[in-house]
Amino acid sequence: MTFSMTTTGTAKPAADSFQAALRQQAALADRLEQTRHHCQSVYSAPGGSGSRTIRHLHGQHGLHALNASAHNPQEGDAFKAHLMSSRFGPLLVGFAAKTPHHKFHAATNFGHNHPVSRLLIVTSGQLTVSLGGTRLSLEPGAGVLIPGTSTYSHDARCPVSFCYIDVDTSDPVFSTVGALHTYANWPGDTQVLAALGAFTSALINSGRAQGDYRQCAQVRQALEALVLTVVASAPPMTCNSETHLTTHDLAVAYLRQHHSDPSLTPATLAQAIGVRPRTLQRAFEHDQPVAQHLARLRLEHALSLLRDSRYSNLTLDDVAGRCGYHATVTLRRAVHAATGEAPTRYRARHRSQG
Repeated sequence: MTFSMTTTGTAKPAADSFQAALRQQAALADRLEQTRHHCQSVYSAPGGSGSRTIRHLHGQHGLHALNASAHNPQEGDAFKAHLMSSRFGPLLVGFAAKTPHHKFHAATNFGHNHPVSRLLIVTSGQLTVSLGGTRLSLEPGAGVLIPGTSTYSHDARCPVSFCYIDVDTSDPVFSTVGALHTYANWPGDTQVLAALGAFTSALINSGRAQGDYRQCAQVRQALEALVLTVVASAPPMTCNSETHLTTHDLAVAYLRQHHSDPSLTPATLAQAIGVRPRTLQRAFEHDQPVAQHLARLRLEHALSLLRDSRYSNLTLDDVAGRCGYHATVTLRRAVHAATGEAPTRYRARHRSQG
């Protein structure tokens, strides 16, 4: 935009035009923030960034709505659950307070239509989590990180409350954070986890999560920074649980962490996790083949980079390199096969919808 400063008469219209442009950009950014990462989640319907969803569930009907179960009929009749959630870009934050219950979680990315990992922090009561062949007893302030491709269960024998953050691991901010793709748990005295839990609980319980773009963006950036800090501090799983991970779990975790390596193939994956190629193949007999998993992860990463305006300066060569494609032509073919559009058109369409 060109500004004329030669006379007072032309300076004011230029300033007005500049202010109008700023307002237009703010409105555009607000629409972008409101429409990012819409998906159907387990606890909340799609909503704009910062909008809060609240649910109250009771009795056997409430258990059924959560696909949970009670330890006995009396518990089932008395069951109560208070659920809140709010989305901030690639992060869905939630809070849950429930009476005693048991719940099994299938490997369905917690109901999202994109790959996620869930960071769960207990705020009161006690929660027993069983995953990867290990049982973890989580006290207030303790936490656990669970990839959405994992099956696990949790059990509460007393009233319990916890906050959780579902992290979109295909988002460019998190897609290269390898620690997000493996199990981890934190003891109750981890200060940075306590800070994240307090921030999340205060945010979701305050009822003031909704705001304009700038407020939502500030909250999102603070959440992203805290999540990255917490994940960076992830200690190894207790009870030597790594030995209990199945070949399938190990392979999926390795694929999610290293899919951007162009040399990664089913053969090199088998070598990396210490199994024979035939053993790896058998582990995926009831799932997509390894090569399809790898292709899907690379495609999801590429599409997320093309959609995100923060990476609009990347060339297609850059995108291909970041996502593990040997050549840009391979990226073009993959994007066109999935979307029916060339990468440049896909990027332009999402920018125009921004």
